[in-house]
Order: sequence, then structure tokens, then C-alpha cells
Amino acid sequence: MRPTRIAAIAASLLVAAGVSAAHVDAQPSPEPAPTPAPTDQPAPGPDGQPAAAPAGPKTSIDTDGTYAVGKDIVPGVYSSAGPAPNGTACYWKRVAGDEMLENALTKKPAVVQILANDTSFTTNDCQAWALTPNAPLPRQAGAGDLLAQLAPMLGSGMLRGGPSGPPSAGSVPAAEAPAAEAPAAEAPATEQTPTEHMPATGEAPGPG
Repeated sequence: MRPTRIAAIAASLLVAAGVSAAHVDAQPSPEPAPTPAPTDQPAPGPDGQPAAAPAGPKTSIDTDGTYAVGKDIVPGVYSSAGPAPNGTACYWKRVAGDEMLENALTKKPAVVQILANDTSFTTNDCQAWALTPNAPLPRQAGAGDLLAQLAPMLGSGMLRGGPSGPPSAGSVPAAEAPAAEAPAAEAPATEQTPTEHMPATGEAPGPG
């Protein structure tokens, strides 16, 4: 084989090898794997179990106390069935800052609207409160209504120790009125017997 032919074949092989190498270099590199999106799951606890999510405001009130609006309970309309079984009356109070907005003492079922700008809600001797958005709201109660609710308790002695019992220390019993004297019985009138007048003659009366 002639040297020129060999040189031509070698040159062709080199050119083909260069084209292949260029084709290999032109291939796109694989894209990196996407970074996983962060999740809202809480970090695992010391025992490897997922930690409990922080509790948010509740929509029910089960026990007596004062609850912060927006932190302990959500605002809204709440209903209670009335006084607790061991209570005499259900008392509740709404407060905004240093101002008392509304309160009530009732022996009946209660409905109250807690607003978002309220600071706290207090309940004592009431059955459980539950969020009831569709419950009808009662009319606004005034001071006279509260006095009317307290009047039966005052009359029954509930707020002063009972309707009957020994008098308190230092109290003076009421003096008893003296019994009226019976009128003295009058003596019966004696019947007067008419007397016979004798004639003034000095003589003894003869036989009739």
C-alpha cells in the first residue's frame, strides 16, 4: 500500500475520532436532583417521635376561670346550659383592658358574644360553654335586670344564711305587745221592791 494512501486513511480516522469526541462533549450534563421542599411537620422529639403541635385557641370552655381571648379561646358566640349542678347561679363577665363590658348572674341557659377586641372572659359555676355561631343573642341586660335576679335570692335568705335560724349576735329581739286586759264584769242590777206607805193617823191598820 502506498504511503500516501496510508496517510489519507489515518487522517480520515483522526477526523472521525475528533467528530465523535466533539459529539460526546456536546451532550448536556444531567440536571441536579431538586431540593425537597420544606414541610410544616414539627421536628422529632427526643424519642424520635414527631413533637406535638402547639395547641391553638379553643372553641369550648369546660372549667371555671378567666380565659384570654385570641390566645385561650377564639372570639364568637358561646352558649351554656346554665348553672353547674353544684352551683346556685351561673356568673360570667367580659373585659376589655381595665373596663368591664358586660356581666350577668343567671339561673337559666346563657348566651354571650365574645368580640375579638375583648381581653378576657370569666366564668364561674356555669356548665360548659361551646361556640355556637347561630345561637340567638339575648337583649342587653341592665342594672335593673341584675337586681331583679338577686331579689329572689335575697328574699329566700340565700345570701344571708337561710330564711330561718337563730338571730345573729347582738340582735335585740322584738318586744312582745302586752296582752289586753279583759274588762271587769259589771254587777247585776238588783230589783227594787216597792214599799207600802202607812197612813199618818197613828192608828194601827185594821183588818182589811
